[in-house]
Amino acid sequence: MHIDVGVAHAGNGGAKAPADVKASSIVVDFITPESDTSIWYFWGMARNFKPEDQALTDKIREGQGKIFEEDLEMLEAQQRNLLKYPDRQLLKLNIDGGACKRAALLIAS
Repeated sequence: MHIDVGVAHAGNGGAKAPADVKASSIVVDFITPESDTSIWYFWGMARNFKPEDQALTDKIREGQGKIFEEDLEMLEAQQRNLLKYPDRQLLKLNIDGGACKRAALLIAS
């Protein structure tokens, strides 16, 4: 998955704003199967603001790690339920296409 994230000062053109009034990053997520019930999940981010600020890099990495820990707890519980109830049909809602596709990949792996 490839996600472009960015903000700019109001009135400067949004995504097409000049670099001096915009902060943006590119986030990549790579998911690959390890076994029938587990996956490897790789995440990376490149940003165009304060790249030399190691403290900011550490803060972003720590914050993202906490989010992944929360996701992991839920995904492991889902995997246990899928194994416990293999014939149960999953309810698939199209409320957030990108996230649903990501979650479906994680659950399916």
